[in-house]
Amino acid sequence: MNHGVEIKVLLIEDVETDAELELRELRKSGIIYVSKRVDSEPDLRQALQEFKPHIILSDFSLPGHFDGYRALAISRELAPDIPFIFVSGTIGEENAIESLKNGASDYVLKSNLLRLSNAVKRALDESELKRLQKAAEREIEAQRTFFRKVIDLDKNLIFAKDREGRFVLVNEAFAAFLGMTASDLLGKNNVDLISRSNAELVKHLQMDELEVMDTKCEKFFPEVKITDAHGKIHWLQTIMRPIISSDGSADMILAVGTDITERKQMEDELRQSIERFEIIARATNDAVWDWNLQTGYLWRNESFELLFGYGEEAEPSIRFWMEHIHPDVRDVIKSSLYQVIEGEEKYWSAEYRFMRHDGSYAYVYDRGYVIRDASGKGMRMIGAMMDMSERYAQEMKIARLHRIRDVLSGINSTIIRVHDQETLYQEACRIAVEYGKFAMAWIGLLDRTTGEICPVAVCGEDQGFHDTAKFSIDENKPEGHSLVATVLRENKVIFNNDVAMAVDVKYQQELLARGIHSIAALPLSMGDEVIGVFGLNSTEKNAFDEEEINLLREMAADISFGLESINREQQIKYLAYYDVLTGLPNRELFTDRLVQALHPAVPGYAVALLLLDIERFAYVNDVYGRHVGDGLLKEFANHLRACVPEQDRLARVGANCFAILLVDIHEPSVVAHFIEEKLHGVLPRTVMVEGRSILVSSKVGVALSPTDGVEAEVLFRNAEAALKSAKQANAKYLFYAREMNALVAEKLILENRLRQALDKQEFILHYQPKINLSSDEVCGLEALIRWQTQDGLVPPIKFIPLLEETGMIIEVGLWAIRKAMEDRQAWKEKGLISPPIAVNVSSVQIKDKNFVPAVISVLDSFPDDKAGLELEITETLIMENLDDNIKKFYELKDKGVRISIDDFGTGYSSLSYMSKLPVNALKIDRSFISDMLDNPDDTNIVSTIIMLAHSLNLKVIAEGVETTEQVNLLRLLKCDQFQGYLFSPPVPPLDIETMLKARSTT
Repeated sequence: MNHGVEIKVLLIEDVETDAELELRELRKSGIIYVSKRVDSEPDLRQALQEFKPHIILSDFSLPGHFDGYRALAISRELAPDIPFIFVSGTIGEENAIESLKNGASDYVLKSNLLRLSNAVKRALDESELKRLQKAAEREIEAQRTFFRKVIDLDKNLIFAKDREGRFVLVNEAFAAFLGMTASDLLGKNNVDLISRSNAELVKHLQMDELEVMDTKCEKFFPEVKITDAHGKIHWLQTIMRPIISSDGSADMILAVGTDITERKQMEDELRQSIERFEIIARATNDAVWDWNLQTGYLWRNESFELLFGYGEEAEPSIRFWMEHIHPDVRDVIKSSLYQVIEGEEKYWSAEYRFMRHDGSYAYVYDRGYVIRDASGKGMRMIGAMMDMSERYAQEMKIARLHRIRDVLSGINSTIIRVHDQETLYQEACRIAVEYGKFAMAWIGLLDRTTGEICPVAVCGEDQGFHDTAKFSIDENKPEGHSLVATVLRENKVIFNNDVAMAVDVKYQQELLARGIHSIAALPLSMGDEVIGVFGLNSTEKNAFDEEEINLLREMAADISFGLESINREQQIKYLAYYDVLTGLPNRELFTDRLVQALHPAVPGYAVALLLLDIERFAYVNDVYGRHVGDGLLKEFANHLRACVPEQDRLARVGANCFAILLVDIHEPSVVAHFIEEKLHGVLPRTVMVEGRSILVSSKVGVALSPTDGVEAEVLFRNAEAALKSAKQANAKYLFYAREMNALVAEKLILENRLRQALDKQEFILHYQPKINLSSDEVCGLEALIRWQTQDGLVPPIKFIPLLEETGMIIEVGLWAIRKAMEDRQAWKEKGLISPPIAVNVSSVQIKDKNFVPAVISVLDSFPDDKAGLELEITETLIMENLDDNIKKFYELKDKGVRISIDDFGTGYSSLSYMSKLPVNALKIDRSFISDMLDNPDDTNIVSTIIMLAHSLNLKVIAEGVETTEQVNLLRLLKCDQFQGYLFSPPVPPLDIETMLKARSTT
């Protein structure tokens, strides 16, 4: 039965919820139905008469005296052909067996309703089969009646006899031939009909009949002289054939005879006429042929023209026949035909394709009978061709249906085991090609943004088709006018069974070039939304009919169901790991990521866990309602997203509590800056929710790993404790470790003072002279920044790193360059000889895109003294971004700025790179100078650096020189300059001025 057709389901059930469960199971399996529920005998009788169900589902236990047995008996009485299935939770094995004996189709336990849909489909199929069997029996009976009428209308003398010689079938013509009625003849034999004087004839006739039965070969009697019981002579020409039973036995013969009493004199013509007539009578719907093996002439009846379309233009020869057999089997058919003719066999048969007049091919079943002369030589061959095209097409259809059912089964199995959509797409296409024998299967998904239909899975003979074929749902584009686009727009299955003849198939030539003659496209849905298309291509014409399309529609529905199941599974996973309200990770997922972040055990590697709590959140819920509170949480989460770009490091871990994960933390102050600048500096003071302006503030608790814990739960617990302390202390944020709060607070205070220091002119420069080792003259100065506060000088080690960390070094560093140039200009104006001044440059300054323009801007303020500036850059810094740095240094060199490499020997630079840099000097790091008198390796390193630097025309400066012995060794090694406490520590500008005056007077 076609399960896509709506059926009527009658439920005999007193519990309405049980009935609904059964109906829901039918819906899940795709059965379309209308239903009616009854729970009493009168209602059952009425429903059987008025509702007329296709199937009955009955509980076994029913209220009162009305039970399942009674319901079954009434149903068998009033509707014996309707399938009856018990659906019960109480039926026992004995009752189940008894009910099946009494006519129930099946039984299903309520605890196993998964069987119900299959049981219903099977019962409906069996009912349909029984209906078809009864219809077939009626048809057979009708055919018997028709056959009786046909043979009675036939003028031939037709009769059948059994092995005892009794007539079991006669037509009216044969009865009239003998002067009797057909009913009178039945049961009689030759003895009853032929004159007793013809006993020998009776004996011969019976022997001939037995011979036909025993040999199972037909026998032809050209003429038989019969004298009936009344003495009347009849001439009869008869052909007898054995009637072979299904078990291969032959206990009856069928005879077709002709009264030749008046035409005996025309024996030859009459014989051929009778033979042809006999063949036509045997196969009136077939193309009957008569082939004269001596002349080659081939006679055909009118059915040949009706079946194959040929008229008089068809040559009446065997050559015409052979030429129209399909070339693939022509030689095989010809060989088998002549093998029978030239052998001793009488019968020949074969199945092959024969060309019609229109060029198409018919599938025919051809059989022939060889008539031989006395010597056994074939003289004639008569036969008939039966057009089997319809039956062949039906067989092909059944085969295709089987293949599609295999595809359906395979895809359903895939749906059970696959848990991601991409695999389901790939497997569906593979199964369609492998099991369904489609030339190509593909799935395309609709991009709602662009309207394009993009292939996500292709299997089979694509041959680059989808590289050129583009599809769109947009009707304003050429790609939008296609079968695929129509499927998506109208949400229905569309197919074309003859691509070559179609006028609306896009990429028609591309399909035909790949041998594609039939195409189908099925919509794929997710809920009520069409999301894509499942395309199937076949090399056969007419590959899709309505029944196959129904199966394919069911297959598309199953794939859509699978997609929905996968989507639901993904939603469940999402709900398990994400907060539905804000879309942020929940505590479980965040904890997992925190565990991963804590895993690297690298020295100096720290992780910070921040817990934020929205203050007065309960008050917002109480005053404005929970929906406003939810809106506040969403808005707050959106602002947090802007603060934390790495979304996997942000989570909602409580009702109004959020967590932030910071990794690779080297200083607690980084966390403090993040809170001050990214959180409190960015998060709004008020949030608009549903038109209301709500004041928002938050507290933050911080726990650091590894100092506050190395396990996620410990870190969470300590961060919660820090948050609680922050709330109690009314502090914006607090660290779990109290000493950390003090350290961070101190650093923040220092940072705030640094921000004011430049405006208050608290920064000053001290200068340390560089001495020429050849002349002992001051040949340069190194400017060193100092911070002069009310409490005295702050050590550089304490504030320089903070300047770099906060980025203030860019502004302060530029001030140092300007101040150094101003001091040099002042000395020159006093008539002093001022040597070049070197200023240290940090990595933060070099990386600033405005560094070079800013330095050049300062130099432009001193147009007559550009050569007086030298920049010292550490070796490590130069190598960080070598190509970019080379470009920057050359720009500065063009403006007269000299470049020195500071701390040389501590990094990983190569002297080969030094040759590419516009460098003027190298400064040997003090670590080598301090140990060179005691460590020969350091002496060798210093010597090598000096030698290689001189080979590159670079000056060498030794820093950190504190003893005369070090100076003497440096002179011996031909070092160019030195600086250090041996000559002078860094001193204020006035001391330098005094030193320069003293030098100028000597």
